[in-house]
Amino acid sequence: MMTPIFRNTACLSLVFASTLSFACMPLSPSSTLLARLHSVAPAPNVQSYTADPSGYLLHLSSPKFEFGSVLDKLTKPAPSQLEATFNPSNVKPQDIIIALADTYDGAQPELYRVYAIAPVTCSHDTITLGKPTLAADYPGWNRQNESCGRSQNAGILDGFIGDKDQADYLADLQAKYPTCEALNAAFTAGQSTQSDSKPLGIWQWFKALFS
Repeated sequence: MMTPIFRNTACLSLVFASTLSFACMPLSPSSTLLARLHSVAPAPNVQSYTADPSGYLLHLSSPKFEFGSVLDKLTKPAPSQLEATFNPSNVKPQDIIIALADTYDGAQPELYRVYAIAPVTCSHDTITLGKPTLAADYPGWNRQNESCGRSQNAGILDGFIGDKDQADYLADLQAKYPTCEALNAAFTAGQSTQSDSKPLGIWQWFKALFS
């Protein structure tokens, strides 16, 4: 009678391992969002996975998905609002932020959730990405080990599948925004989320598509 129980236990373990592996599969580089953080507010309707009873809504100015294809930009416009299941205390309003964000509800594709977030700073025309905070329900992905869980010194862009690491993606950002002036001009301060939600004119839409 012990053998069937052992086999069932082994099967359950295999199913659990497969589920966990699927749950922490890495996000795509196209989920990389840059924006100016406009405000952060508690949102009781957003489920939290921490001791904090509520989640948060992040309102953004000038949001841009940085590494998506032209097709991505056509089908996946950057949101001006993100849901966070944790308090993003490593960033503050008026910071330029980098976040891994994606939709989580196929029935409501406008709903975007933050899985990791970090501040972006620039000094002497050099962009720096701060230490990321990950959502409690997102263990991250260790690219080197191909397993769940990030190392302590991993950057926010170190968890994608492929040969590129954060240094490579940061070089791409540095090439796109070669000066601090260019970075700040792309993510202007004090812009309201209402202005982001207005329909773009054809020229503004075309510029945003290829930016």
